[in-house]
Amino acid sequence: MNTITYKDYIGSVSFSAEDEVFYGKIEHIHDLITFESEHAHGLKMAFEEAVDDYLALNKFIETTLEKALNG
Repeated sequence: MNTITYKDYIGSVSFSAEDEVFYGKIEHIHDLITFESEHAHGLKMAFEEAVDDYLALNKFIETTLEKALNG
């Protein structure tokens, strides 16, 4: 399996000849976070954006949970 890394996250890299698209998912996490691009050079940017969005979402959820638990 081909992989890329960003901020200690690993992303799988695959190509669909049928759809003519590069795609992947963030590996070794419980959530399913995918990314794709029509071009190989765009896949890295899509992966980095997916990781950043995932981190932002987790931060938002933690903040929301902390507020709910603290009243």
